[in-house]
Amino acid sequence: MLWWLWWLLLWCNHTPTHQAEPTPPPPPVELSPEEQQAADTKAAAMAAKEAGNAAYKAKDFTKALEHYTKALGIMFDVSFVTNRAAVYYEMGEYENVCGGCGGLYALCVYVQ
Repeated sequence: MLWWLWWLLLWCNHTPTHQAEPTPPPPPVELSPEEQQAADTKAAAMAAKEAGNAAYKAKDFTKALEHYTKALGIMFDVSFVTNRAAVYYEMGEYENVCGGCGGLYALCVYVQ
């Protein structure tokens, strides 16, 4: 009758003898030249945006505007346009807030 208790204790104290080996990390993915160029372009644009964000936080709106415009010249992203509109707003250039949005003019009219 106590054989099941003995078996349970033996089973609970059992440690596996075979440890699973960790799987190696996957090899790095090589990008095609087009993909690498796109990644580099995006990185340059995001670096310009981050520089603009730093200038905006420091209330250096002229520099922030330069950086956001540079980022927008590298590639289009709606955040570059809206950040630039925020700079125009902070500078009091309200006519450029929506005028500087280009294709986002309908969005600006809706918000107003």
